[in-house]
Amino acid sequence: LALLQQLGLSSGWFVLAVVAGIVMGGGEAELCRRALGLLALQLEDIVLEVGCGAGVGIEQAAEIAALGKVCGIEPSGELLALARTRNADAIRDGYVELQAGLASRLPWPEATFNKALAVNSPRDWPQPVVNLSEVRRTMRSGGMLAPVVQPPWRAPREREEGNPDSTVA
Repeated sequence: LALLQQLGLSSGWFVLAVVAGIVMGGGEAELCRRALGLLALQLEDIVLEVGCGAGVGIEQAAEIAALGKVCGIEPSGELLALARTRNADAIRDGYVELQAGLASRLPWPEATFNKALAVNSPRDWPQPVVNLSEVRRTMRSGGMLAPVVQPPWRAPREREEGNPDSTVA
């Protein structure tokens, strides 16, 4: 709530679903699934992934929002190349768009997206308020953002069945 106030946002503008410390399980794919679950993606959603890395979350989102569009931005050329390879068919078919760039300068117009996620990238943002303000600019009124971060000091490990500490939300 303090972050929303710092950005000059009311809680009615968008739902900020912050899950800090989804730890100890599943790695990047699991974190992406959790972020997408928080967003409750629908077939026609227009989705942004900030820091899309190798495109795991993009691929998962495109499977759900098959009648919408999924866009991603990634500063690393190497990771972006992997994301483009992983999502080549969806890019060719026009429902996935991947761009090189930074969260602080998103190439999409205002009010483009109704859902957004950022998996692990927020912990590396040098200016999180600037980046969140830029994400806000591209979000439609009432849109949802799910930043999901695994603390860097916790390496992913296999999920332990029945262990209440295997996931913290």
